[in-house]
Amino acid sequence: MEFNNFHSSKCNQIISFENDEKCGEKANYNYFNENMGEYCFIHKRKNMVNLGITHCYKNKCITQPSFSTYNEFFYKQTGNIEFDYKIVSCKKHIQETNREMLNCIKIYCEMPYCLISASFNNDKRSSGKYCKKHKKDGMFNVNVRFCLEKDCFNVAKYNDMVPLVQLIDDKIVKNQTPKPEYCLIHKKETNVFMDYPICKQVRCFGVAQYKYDDEKQVKLCFLHKLPNMIKVGNSN
Repeated sequence: MEFNNFHSSKCNQIISFENDEKCGEKANYNYFNENMGEYCFIHKRKNMVNLGITHCYKNKCITQPSFSTYNEFFYKQTGNIEFDYKIVSCKKHIQETNREMLNCIKIYCEMPYCLISASFNNDKRSSGKYCKKHKKDGMFNVNVRFCLEKDCFNVAKYNDMVPLVQLIDDKIVKNQTPKPEYCLIHKKETNVFMDYPICKQVRCFGVAQYKYDDEKQVKLCFLHKLPNMIKVGNSN
């Protein structure tokens, strides 16, 4: 289901009460029966949905679909998957379609007729090509984030700390979520331990511990949590 009448705007959340500065990020979120976005992902309220994406085919289901129909004849002939997206569904409503569907998000093993996720390759900076059963000699699990140092296969847990959102020349700049790049042995002097989520509020380095109860990931710290958010993790 697509929202053909959807109109995007700028997020209305005030981030500075000194000058009534608003977030300004692209606002895709509002309640299901609205056609204009009001808040961005960080500041959306409980039960708001992303109006700018395709949703499950089931009427009034607001879940983003992860399953799709595919060309069954092509699969039987070649062993390869070709999605046609004629019907898209969330996991909950697959059986009601009465159609053969597969997960259209995950990466499948390149071995014909294998429907197992691909997680092995011989380049630690690449995506997976084969599953564990069909991996070639010398391949390893690339879903593990390895240290960027050459020939090092220790797990990376260190990087420079940067805020996800910051103010540069009076403009809000959204950075990519920083990811660990080096292990304990090869970390740089400015690197810090990064095995925790960072608050998504502007200029904040705090630990994100709060989310709405229907969300999977935490978004905001104690200082920036929104009404009705719940705390996740250790209460100390």
